[in-house]
Amino acid sequence: MIQFVIKTIQIAFLCFLLLLPKLLNAQGNDNLLSELSAYKVKVFKDGRTVLEKAERAHPGDIIEYQLTYKNSGRTTIRSLTPVLPIPEGMVFIPDTTNAIRLVASLDGKSYSEVPIKREVKDDDGNVELVAVPLEEYRFLKWFIVELKSEKDVLLKARMQVMRSEADNMR
Repeated sequence: MIQFVIKTIQIAFLCFLLLLPKLLNAQGNDNLLSELSAYKVKVFKDGRTVLEKAERAHPGDIIEYQLTYKNSGRTTIRSLTPVLPIPEGMVFIPDTTNAIRLVASLDGKSYSEVPIKREVKDDDGNVELVAVPLEEYRFLKWFIVELKSEKDVLLKARMQVMRSEADNMR
């Protein structure tokens, strides 16, 4: 069962990496080039971190996605809103982006500031706002006011491969 879960995560991770370039260049501008890289984050006891190219992901691994956008045109591109899908089986780690303003979505349609909150009724019928679990986040969106000619921007976010119940029992 554990091997099956690991294999499923690996397949989902590879499909995500193969399909993402099409999603990233959905801004409709031929001069906008995009590249996605995925790195496994290794954290040492002394707090140092090292990034290694990620080809496989296992439960508990932390992956840093780096999206590079380059404007290869002669004019400034304005109002870029890159979207990074969060693969099934992964959870976004807050405070790991380099975004000035970041929003997230549960469905890819409506976006809210992080942390996303929802209304929940308690047993007495009172409504309160509670934070949505990070496992439910499916998309992240950045806001880039402008990208000048021949310039690039690097966007980052880290996610962790979720552990299954079987992993937790080991």
